[in-house]
Amino acid sequence: MTRFLVRVQGAQLLSYARPRGRAFFVSMERIAKYDAYRVPTPRIYVDLDFNCRLPFTLESVQSLADNIRDNDLEIPVVLQRVSDMDNPISGFDFRLVAGFRRYFAMVYLLKWTEIPANIREGMTDRQAEILNLTENLERRDLNPLEEAQALARRFPPGTPLRTIAKAVNRDKRWVSQRLHIMELAEQLRPKVAAKMLTLLDVEMLVKLPPERQIEGANELIAARGKNKHKLKVNPEFRRKFREKRGKEEVNRRIAQLLQLGLGGLATRFGAWFVGYISDEDFDGDIQLALKSLDPKSAQPAFAG
Repeated sequence: MTRFLVRVQGAQLLSYARPRGRAFFVSMERIAKYDAYRVPTPRIYVDLDFNCRLPFTLESVQSLADNIRDNDLEIPVVLQRVSDMDNPISGFDFRLVAGFRRYFAMVYLLKWTEIPANIREGMTDRQAEILNLTENLERRDLNPLEEAQALARRFPPGTPLRTIAKAVNRDKRWVSQRLHIMELAEQLRPKVAAKMLTLLDVEMLVKLPPERQIEGANELIAARGKNKHKLKVNPEFRRKFREKRGKEEVNRRIAQLLQLGLGGLATRFGAWFVGYISDEDFDGDIQLALKSLDPKSAQPAFAG
């Protein structure tokens, strides 16, 4: 059985562990950046327009408040010092960056006058925007439309896909699919949120003029409702694949992936094989996968 003795000395947490009769010393440095404090709520500036997520429902806030009341708060909200903002707001010390639902649950439903908060020192406005975006994107209950709207609010039109992908820690295809939703006729976007249209449907529809998008979407939805297994629609509204890759080209790609030690690209390899994504797209996926590896374990690029 392992026993731990812990004491605090200055900015360090000192831990003595005794496994199976042996003792060793572990020194853990305190990281001030992630400290949490109880912050009086009147000192916090809350800007709903800053939050990239759509307005949340009262039911979702009530459910969260009940959970906090029963189990306490698991993750503090994140604050930026007003003095670090490009345009500081008078009368406040902090701006709420992440945790808007938690804030409303604690302040308006639980009536807390002080809330646990992580204060990020030296945070710029751009860093605050990206943190707000990435935290919201990590939530599992966001639908593709909400993700698309969040991206659209944070990145101006024309921003390179690679830049957005790097900022939100997603691949370029994930970003491209969400941005395509914002190119749909506006009345079709809620159908994506309702899962009446898939992301693959969206990629096909955005290639059509707005009036044809609506016609194509209606035909896809109607056909899918009649027969989920055999979708019979106008060929114009079907996804178009390029010619499948040849045997020699496929073998060369497989050798490349094996040499690089990449085994997690099976889905993207399949999309490349049937001609749905280009060589350039697949090369970009490979580069992103390599960046996630330990540089010491990465192998030299395959020269085909």
